[in-house]
Amino acid sequence: MKRLAFYLSCGLICMACSSVSKYRKQMEAAEAVIEDNPDSAWIMLRDIPSSLLSDGEEKALYNLLMTEAAYKLYKPFKDDSLINYSITYYQQHNNQPRLAIAYYYKGSINYDELGNKEQGVLFYKEAEELANKGNDESLKAKLYESLRNMNAQIGDQQLAMHYSRLFLASSKRLGNPMYIANAYENMASDHGRVGNTEAENNYRDSSLYYVSMCDDRDKARIYANYANTLIKNKRYPEAKQYLEEAVKLRPKANEYVMLGKIAKQEGDTIGARRNWEKAITFNEPRFSITAYKHLANMYIERGDYLRALWQVAKADSINVAYQEQKRTLELAEVQRRYDKTVVEKALTERKNFWLTIALIAMSVLMIALIVVIYYIRKNKDYKSIIDQNIKQIYEDKQRIDFLTSMGTEFEEEAKLLQEQMLKLKQATAMRLGSGKVVYEAVANGDKPHEFSKEKEQDFIDYYAFTYNKEFHEMIKPYQSLTLRHTTYLILEQMHFSDKQIGEILNVSDSTVRNYRHRLNRK
Repeated sequence: MKRLAFYLSCGLICMACSSVSKYRKQMEAAEAVIEDNPDSAWIMLRDIPSSLLSDGEEKALYNLLMTEAAYKLYKPFKDDSLINYSITYYQQHNNQPRLAIAYYYKGSINYDELGNKEQGVLFYKEAEELANKGNDESLKAKLYESLRNMNAQIGDQQLAMHYSRLFLASSKRLGNPMYIANAYENMASDHGRVGNTEAENNYRDSSLYYVSMCDDRDKARIYANYANTLIKNKRYPEAKQYLEEAVKLRPKANEYVMLGKIAKQEGDTIGARRNWEKAITFNEPRFSITAYKHLANMYIERGDYLRALWQVAKADSINVAYQEQKRTLELAEVQRRYDKTVVEKALTERKNFWLTIALIAMSVLMIALIVVIYYIRKNKDYKSIIDQNIKQIYEDKQRIDFLTSMGTEFEEEAKLLQEQMLKLKQATAMRLGSGKVVYEAVANGDKPHEFSKEKEQDFIDYYAFTYNKEFHEMIKPYQSLTLRHTTYLILEQMHFSDKQIGEILNVSDSTVRNYRHRLNRK
């Protein structure tokens, strides 16, 4: 019996070693292609059951590669917890080359995805310090370009040019035509911002020379980068030419989103709509959502609130599907973890096994409860009547589609729900129309004829719907706001003085001062 147990244990160990070896080879294969083909690397990595990887080096490498592939493919990040494991491991084992790469991607996620700009900069600088000690030229090039873009964004032209020169030198050492083309384009953009047109043209010519050496995919990527820079500088005709070249070589959703922006800028609303609708046909949720939002804003400007609401509802539905996809992947990961637990506990007593499962389940429930409480407390976003109506319209649409798919038996219920949804759309459009009338009267310096609580609510809802980003940034610092305090903040954001606000709201100067005093205390 003892001998049988011994052979069984040896067999399990051999199988585990074989699996580890196999997964390690799979990770190495993914790492070999991740720079040029991140989508292929992502597929390879997703096939690896991460729960069966041993803690330590394997898990650190897996997390690093998953983070890199996800970042390159514009996957959404809720946090940077995945890369944190890699950082801790590489710090403990003094693996500076890997640690530098991990710092770079932690910086990129925080700066580009999570909005933690200061954290992002700190990790970029940590990565730069380590990279300069090593010989990973590819990492240096990426770092220099990221630091150049960051400094260009904040307006520090001197540092932007410094990193542009470092990026160019590093790219030449690598001999990578795409990197060199991008580096010359950055130099052109930097000199253009300080008014040195001759240098700008020379650097752009150099960039185009190296673009000719790239394959079609890289050419399209560089042309799109050119266009993005030119759009920022309001040079729309040139940007349009590059984007048209890019879509000929490799059509992508982002290029059509930018073409839509240019068409809108040129007053070609039909062209803008066609380009944004084209962007939606690609299976790229991030850009589809952007395109729907542009379409919604265009319809708002035309006063077509029903269509605007429909576009917002579609964007929300993609968001919901996107989140559902992420939840599906999380559930698959939970199942893998369970499978690992079964393998690990196969030779232990049944009682201990079930005790472990029970403890894990209780821990998960406790963590879930804590997370739910945390997010309930954290979520302070303003939920307007418009927001609620859009959510209800989307839910009604989902229900109608479901009932229709069930056949004629539920036809009557689907019809009633359709009528209810139409009434809700019309009521929402009327609210937006009413809010727009009040907003335009205020913006034009006219005192609204009527400023009842209902009109005030319509005014706030219209502003929140039309200027969504600015509105939520404005209310973020406050735990709670009354209707009147919200109106005051909007009028202040519209650059009205306290005296003008008092006239608009038909209240005394002391009342307006009281609003300000109460808001300062919140």
